[in-house]
Amino acid sequence: MRLFNLSKEIWKNSTTVKINPQEAWDMDFFLKPWFYNNGYEEKYTPTSPGWYWIGCDIDIQELESIYPTIKGKLPKSACIINELAKQNLQTFGSNSLCKKNENDCLIIYNGHQSNVIQRIRQHFMLNNDKTGAIGLRHYPMSKIRWTVSYFAKNHIQRLKQEDRSDVKRLINNKSGRVAIENAWRAAYGWPILCKE
Repeated sequence: MRLFNLSKEIWKNSTTVKINPQEAWDMDFFLKPWFYNNGYEEKYTPTSPGWYWIGCDIDIQELESIYPTIKGKLPKSACIINELAKQNLQTFGSNSLCKKNENDCLIIYNGHQSNVIQRIRQHFMLNNDKTGAIGLRHYPMSKIRWTVSYFAKNHIQRLKQEDRSDVKRLINNKSGRVAIENAWRAAYGWPILCKE
């Protein structure tokens, strides 16, 4: 129960960046200059472990019909969106998947990483075959409104005093980050493009 409650507090105290269409395909996306050039300088977080959530204003059914912009040009480690969306819908059923929130935003992916900002960038840009990620820029999704939320070490001070030491231990340890990632999914549903 403690992890479940902490996951909700971490989510509630995360930083959210609303990304205008096309911004996510800027080659500097989620690098320090991008934060500063787009008026997000106070949201920039240097290298830090943490959790993240990627959302957009698309329906689950629309994801089942999204194909790469140029067939055969996806990095080997990229997600095949339409196939994964169909597979997860079949596996989890619509009742166990994330639903759109009050802002018409569907969380399509959540995760954790030892460098949370770099990991978010990988999901959009994906320039190589080394790391598995969604690779959103390889799909015709640049007109969609995106949100990225993340919780890094400097967010711990936002939490209630009694939660800070627990979250500090969890954020610094891969097993701890995985536990919070999965507790969040138990609370809010499985994001349609998460593999495991």
